[in-house]
Amino acid sequence: MTAPSFEALIAPLSAQEFLDRHYEQSAAVVGRDRPDRYKSLLSLEDVDRFLASADHVYPDVYLVNAANPDLKPSDYCGPNQRIDLRRLYDQFANGATIVLFGIQDRIPALKALCRSVEKRLSVACDTNIYLTPAGSHGLRPHYDNHDVFVLQVEGSKSWTLFDSPLPLPMPGQSFAQLRPEPGPVSRQFVLHPGDLLYCPRGLMHDAEAGGAVSLHITLGLKGLTWTDLLIEAVAEMALNDVEFRRLLPVGYAGEGWDRAAAANRFRALTTRLAEATNADKLLDRLADGFIADRPAVAQRRLATLATPPEIGPDTRLGAWPELIFRLAVDDEAIRIVWQGPDLSLPSFTEPDVRFALTTASFTAADLPGDLDDAGKLVLVRRLYREGLIQPL
Repeated sequence: MTAPSFEALIAPLSAQEFLDRHYEQSAAVVGRDRPDRYKSLLSLEDVDRFLASADHVYPDVYLVNAANPDLKPSDYCGPNQRIDLRRLYDQFANGATIVLFGIQDRIPALKALCRSVEKRLSVACDTNIYLTPAGSHGLRPHYDNHDVFVLQVEGSKSWTLFDSPLPLPMPGQSFAQLRPEPGPVSRQFVLHPGDLLYCPRGLMHDAEAGGAVSLHITLGLKGLTWTDLLIEAVAEMALNDVEFRRLLPVGYAGEGWDRAAAANRFRALTTRLAEATNADKLLDRLADGFIADRPAVAQRRLATLATPPEIGPDTRLGAWPELIFRLAVDDEAIRIVWQGPDLSLPSFTEPDVRFALTTASFTAADLPGDLDDAGKLVLVRRLYREGLIQPL
């Protein structure tokens, strides 16, 4: 993966095939016979340097070992939960898996990969790294309550999938709380370096390292559900409609109380909710919150600010590939919602703004709207100054 992107992540699967056949539905196993595919993202040497380069604390780094369920942080941490590398490596030699938690903020290539998936799927992403000794299990059979992509970087792992005991669990329905028994085995396979697994949440799985140390990346997808939208709708109704703020009927918890009237009242309130809810408005609010929460990942921004380019008619510019944005348009203004402060511009600039924020390479003269040459220069200089486009 020379350039992290969602399309490169799932290739040779197409995005449409993945969404139609696998997303939130079934596992996808992509074998490639390309052992060097993920070298641009991570290597064993990178993990070694990362662990040795600074002091780390639990749980940024932690251990799991299916053969030793009593393994505790105190077995490899010193004072203040600081990782003791000597004891960490001793535990690794005895079969424990080293986990680097939320590592995407420290490795630019992984951060760019997360952003590409976030941009395409509108889900928050993070990455964990699992380094497992040969022949060992890090975890017992379990499911995750978020979807994951598994990128096998080095070594191999044998995977067993089981029938799902709980399809698409919510965050509060974690395996640690419910601990269901796995269903019958549904699939077995081996991931080799360069291979990919997509595992929807709730799918029970087990993995064992092969005859060499296994290194893999898990890319976790954490999105909002229809339940989140409904909760938002109910919360808004409670603020605006007094009927949703009334107490439950007197005596509803008592023995022999007739609940028929309450059931009718509940149905009336849900009908009222459906009729009064503006779904577009709620989706805008959730979308704006998702976009605002994405960390900025613009590269070379400081360098271009330190030596600002002279942007002229022939200066080649381009959209930041990692930019996630939404254009909110009305009759008078266009509002750019992104990871920085919202930016408002006249509504007639919409075609030019949309073009500039989605085009990899262009000059001011390429803008498709009705602005004159001077107006186009003013616009691209403003977009550059705000950090929304980059000079190439």
